[in-house]
Amino acid sequence: MTKSVFEELGLQDSKALEAKGMLAAEILKTIRQRGLTQKEAATLAGSTQSKISRICRAELDGFSTEKLIQVLTGLGRDVTVEVGKRVNKTRPGQLTVAAA
Repeated sequence: MTKSVFEELGLQDSKALEAKGMLAAEILKTIRQRGLTQKEAATLAGSTQSKISRICRAELDGFSTEKLIQVLTGLGRDVTVEVGKRVNKTRPGQLTVAAA
């Protein structure tokens, strides 16, 4: 199994960082697919243009996973959170984001 860049760097919260990166990528993809400006996206998402700009540049410090999900839903995307049984009993549970 390949490691994410965050795991390779040895960051403790690598799974959370990876999830936030994937959510940000989906935000950028949605903005591009819909042909929105950052200002238009911000209005739809209940945010500001500067925050949308930061998300699009993957400057995610200060953005929670919850906030990124709020932006996605504001942009008209459905987001599903699924809680399942832990696969590997020797480690804590993990957060995974998958785009449909």
